[in-house]
Amino acid sequence: MAFILNIDTSSPVCSVCLSDQGRVVLENNDFSGNKHASILNTLIFDLLARSQLRLSDVSAIAISSGPGSYTGLRIGASVAKGICYGLGIPLIAIPTLMGIASQMSAISADVTGIFVPMIDARREDVYMAVYDHGAKILQKDSFVTIDVNLFDTFLRLYDSNIYFGGPGSYKMIKFSSNIKFGTIIENIQCVSSNISSLSYESFIKKEFVDLTYYEPFYLKEFEGRMKIK
Repeated sequence: MAFILNIDTSSPVCSVCLSDQGRVVLENNDFSGNKHASILNTLIFDLLARSQLRLSDVSAIAISSGPGSYTGLRIGASVAKGICYGLGIPLIAIPTLMGIASQMSAISADVTGIFVPMIDARREDVYMAVYDHGAKILQKDSFVTIDVNLFDTFLRLYDSNIYFGGPGSYKMIKFSSNIKFGTIIENIQCVSSNISSLSYESFIKKEFVDLTYYEPFYLKEFEGRMKIK
């Protein structure tokens, strides 16, 4: 057995799951929004109590590494690194968009399709990447604005059925009628179960990150909001 504790704090959802050889055993998801600092540890220890396991039974920690919420990613990384340091176990980092693409591929039976995971980045912007059905990356993570020019890019580059998914894909709805091959896979969130199979693959290959130097993948600089008095 190889129990891995998977953590995703890349979005307003705070999510943890326990997987055994890539299969989800139990999961805890809090959808109340942006309570990561106060609730993440609670979700973890509740998960362990329900599974009748101890932290020392866990072989590795895996985190959804971003892009996504700057604050959320920092909280998840801090907790994960603390556990790894304390137990002397490895840390695995799985790109958030790759996890979403993996879930999209699991839902779709179209093995020739193109999968475009998207995360909301405020305004009309999203973080996105492009994958094939086998999780091979076709376009790296990028920060883009949703507009007609984006559709022109897809039309020019890809000649397969294209699927959009993830918490940023709703921004495509008002444009999707303009393209015949665009399909939105709805209700895919940033949750820890997305990365469970990928984290096990990394564990088997010993693809671990350096605990000392690891930082989440933010993709773009933090944007603070100025308070107007």
